[in-house]
Amino acid sequence: MALEPLPLGDTLGFFGLPADLRAAPLGRGLIHRTFTLAQGTSPEYVLQEINTRVFADPGLLDANLRAISTAFRVHHPEAAFVHPVAGPGGATQYRHPASGRYFRIFPFVTNTVSHDTVSDADTAFEAARQFGLFARRLSCLPIDAIRPSLPRFHDLDLRVAQFERSLREGNPDRIATCAALIQRARAQLGIAEGYRAALASGALIPRLMHHDTKISNVLFDARSGKGICVVDLDTVMPGVVLSDIGDMLRTYVCPVDENHRDLNDIAIRPEVHTAIEAGYLDGMGDVLTGGERALFDFSGKFMIFMQALRFLTDHLNDDVYYGAAYPGQNRDRAANQLTLLERFSACLL
Repeated sequence: MALEPLPLGDTLGFFGLPADLRAAPLGRGLIHRTFTLAQGTSPEYVLQEINTRVFADPGLLDANLRAISTAFRVHHPEAAFVHPVAGPGGATQYRHPASGRYFRIFPFVTNTVSHDTVSDADTAFEAARQFGLFARRLSCLPIDAIRPSLPRFHDLDLRVAQFERSLREGNPDRIATCAALIQRARAQLGIAEGYRAALASGALIPRLMHHDTKISNVLFDARSGKGICVVDLDTVMPGVVLSDIGDMLRTYVCPVDENHRDLNDIAIRPEVHTAIEAGYLDGMGDVLTGGERALFDFSGKFMIFMQALRFLTDHLNDDVYYGAAYPGQNRDRAANQLTLLERFSACLL
């Protein structure tokens, strides 16, 4: 299906930007359509069209982003932060009246790079440190200042319930052919019990978390390789450190990603694991409690198991959430994540 053309002139006019800026696609993001805006060869801005199928309330995204931006301007003016561009009236989001589509613009941060994969421990350390710094700085905001953009996004109890429902109501043929995979998933349900116990114990402090700590959401200095700042703040919302620590462990420690089909290549890089812990502790400092630190490795099991369940559930439900590039892709992703979970857990023994 052809993508709708950008209402570029109207959008630039709303934000009071030069009409001769040209748009070019940027990155491989799966949620929003993203473009660079430039007059010459050097990008000056980044334009995003908000995906309202994923985020049904763009106004909520805008209110959250403005609250975070204001908090950084007031409380952390020294920190690098990519503030949204405001139009002449102060608005930071544009709704195109003819199509009902929503757009926003950010300054392009020069002399920076982003990565799709974690190549070494130093990169993992820098990314983890930036996410730790971001969480620590967000503690200046009351937790209810940010409303959830994706309610129950990292609620493992919800994901278990959805998995169990898929076993009752999903595709019978897929359920039958996935019997071994389902058994492997069920063998890990103790992680959900551990999650509930951690919540009940009070060890997990409610915090504003990023909730999407993949490596591509950090900007790095192009020369030094040092982390500069965190980007993509649409999933910032109340949560617990399991989410941010866990997703770094899930996506950094293995040299191959969740789409990799040769399970023999799934391995744990201990030096990357150590770097994530050191970087996050350096960023968070004494804001992180002893109880939260004690759950560091459990965070990895929590997030890997949750993602395995989500992939397996979607496969049993005929790929209605993630879709599939080929038949069985979500089954293969689930097998990948369950293998990662088993090998991660074995490394902790």
